[in-house]
Amino acid sequence: MTTATETVTISVTQEHIERGLPDVCDECAMAKAFLASLPGAAYVKVRYWDHLGDDAREPEVHVTVDFNAGATRYYRLPYEAAGFVPRFDSGLPVFPFAFEAEVLPS
Repeated sequence: MTTATETVTISVTQEHIERGLPDVCDECAMAKAFLASLPGAAYVKVRYWDHLGDDAREPEVHVTVDFNAGATRYYRLPYEAAGFVPRFDSGLPVFPFAFEAEVLPS
């Protein structure tokens, strides 16, 4: 028996891109998008792994969100959203978009 994967919709807006700080894990455009998209979110940290030297693995981005109620939740970005993070951090052109982030077990 398989269980359904829980996801949340995250929207990265032009405002998040303009106000986000590259290479600042809790102030980047992706962190701002999570804060705006998740009611009750108080703090967000975005972490990027590129698995250097491991050609079999795609880059991964995990996001930790602390909520006002004291709970912490963890999320994994899909491939297309994960690619946004290094492009934004490198100053390359990025554009608004929306995606489904996977909710990871706590």
